[in-house]
Amino acid sequence: MKYLLGIFFFFLLICPFRAQYTDMPEYVKHERLQAAKKLRGTPSGQTGNYDWIYQRLVLTLDPRNYYVTGQTDVYFKFYEDSDRFILDLSHELQVSEVLYHGQPVNFSQNDSDELIIDLPSVISAGILDSVHIAYAGRPPYSGMGSFEVSEHNRIPVLWTLSEPYGAKDWWPCKQNLTDKLDSIDMILRYPVKINGKIMQGVSNGLLMGEHIDHDTKISHWRHRHSIPAYLVAVAITNYSRYSHQAGIYRSFPIDNYVYPEDSAWAVNYTPVVVDVMNFYEEKFGEYPFSDEKYGHAQFGWNGGMEHTTVSFVGGFSRGLLAHELAHQWFGDDVTCASWSDIWINEGFATYSEALIQQHMDGQEAFRLWKQYAVRLIDDRPSGSVYVFGNDTLNISRVFSWPLSYLKGAMVLHMLRFINGDEIFFHILKQFRERFAADFAATEDFKSIVEEITGEDYGEFFNDWVYGKGYPSFETSWMSFSDNTYRVVIQQTPSDPDVDFFETPVKLRLSSTTHDKVFDTIVSLNRNNQIFFISTDAVYDKLELDPDYDIIRGTSQVHFGGNMEWNDSEIFLFPNPASDEIRFFVKDRKNVRNTFIFDSGGKMVYYNLNQNGIVDIQHLSSGIYFLGIIYDNGKILTAPFIKY
Repeated sequence: MKYLLGIFFFFLLICPFRAQYTDMPEYVKHERLQAAKKLRGTPSGQTGNYDWIYQRLVLTLDPRNYYVTGQTDVYFKFYEDSDRFILDLSHELQVSEVLYHGQPVNFSQNDSDELIIDLPSVISAGILDSVHIAYAGRPPYSGMGSFEVSEHNRIPVLWTLSEPYGAKDWWPCKQNLTDKLDSIDMILRYPVKINGKIMQGVSNGLLMGEHIDHDTKISHWRHRHSIPAYLVAVAITNYSRYSHQAGIYRSFPIDNYVYPEDSAWAVNYTPVVVDVMNFYEEKFGEYPFSDEKYGHAQFGWNGGMEHTTVSFVGGFSRGLLAHELAHQWFGDDVTCASWSDIWINEGFATYSEALIQQHMDGQEAFRLWKQYAVRLIDDRPSGSVYVFGNDTLNISRVFSWPLSYLKGAMVLHMLRFINGDEIFFHILKQFRERFAADFAATEDFKSIVEEITGEDYGEFFNDWVYGKGYPSFETSWMSFSDNTYRVVIQQTPSDPDVDFFETPVKLRLSSTTHDKVFDTIVSLNRNNQIFFISTDAVYDKLELDPDYDIIRGTSQVHFGGNMEWNDSEIFLFPNPASDEIRFFVKDRKNVRNTFIFDSGGKMVYYNLNQNGIVDIQHLSSGIYFLGIIYDNGKILTAPFIKY
């Protein structure tokens, strides 16, 4: 019964801030399903010869009808001279006309979803040019986006969701992950009323104006930041709108478009986004689109989608709202360069969500999140953060909750644990600023880490990002006199891909007889490493990584009792040694001096710190002696071998 009550109270503790931690979150399930469908519709490989500059898109839509009519002006610059311009567009949408400088030109569509436009002459590289396209049709239907018409409370609703390759299902675009559209104007034409309810269209950026032409409402949205095709979105229904104000650099609106029947519910949950936004601005830098807006539009999923400046959400839990908002920095502004680097989007957003728990719920809630993350990662003993080769075609692997989301998040936490908050958040700000409005790969992030820290992080990324698995630990410890403890740590990797995970790790000493706690951090760089810890009190319990600050498997700790000195007064290890020796003196209070001399009697070290670490890398191979002089003149020596 106590065990069951313990589980009950544990879930009471975590449920207020993330009930779905007992399972994969809904947004991950839906991202998997969406990507699985869209991965089969890869973009054209023929669009890499031009820079995608600007697009003006006029869409005529009706939430009652699964149909789109569109006209668009597309501006571009060729990288080299060309007379052919190609866009991604589903062949199920019929193009009726293409104009170049007001004159019709030849075009064709094919089963590869390419719109091929033959220009009347060769256009020189670097020249800004444009075409006008008119098209219409029923977007290809698969039951889950990219273009959806459904109902809420018996009222029609239309929405799009294009990640990663579904934009071409409803508009002509360039939808690879190598080029972003510099800016876009979206003009939506739709019925003023349906079933007596006033309709409202929503899209990226700022609402520049609305007017009514007979029974048609026209909404003009303008976005003046770079945006990949899959983050352009529209939604139309009888939305209720309300706003919050946020921002620590400048004030901007958070506009919420929600179903009227859910507005009373939503208005109680969305105010937290103001605090989340302000916290993210403090930690990551200014919200990338603060000159426009942020907001939410309710749609027909239980999850969410981080469309630039307007996340589409099916609910209003703090975890979901925080996750989608974090994507505005990591995913929308800085976008992963490939499926292999998906953790740049999802791991960063997941850790951002965890940061909100720490900020709003406290350290214990944050520790529970880390414990949860580590335990789920433990279920993937041969998994890596980075997605390799053919695994990029496996959606369950790409959108793996334990690996891409949680292990990616914990890699970020380990960087924070190693470097401290000031350096860590400086890394995040610099990464976001350096790759703003661009695509970034894992190596790009690594280069920022190394630049800011001044350290080589090749081994860290090889082990924890590219490498498979994690370490498990077995720790043995013994007690000396004078509140000093000898600790030996053995590590066993879960997969042979990594032979040893170098990492700092926290050791915590506590007692069943008093409330004092002693924390220290040691650096592991080899197996069966020995550490001596001098403390301020007597302790009878040792924990390794008590706060779950590193990715790891099990941690077993064994106490070996009190160490017997017998006739020895000096303990020196390792012996033989190549890099360093460590020594411990039994009667250290009465030591006058400590030194090292070679076999010829030449002094090589003098006045060493007691119970210290001595770097011996520069010494020649041979026999040396550690010497101790006591206050009463007594001298003791202990030999060791340098190899």
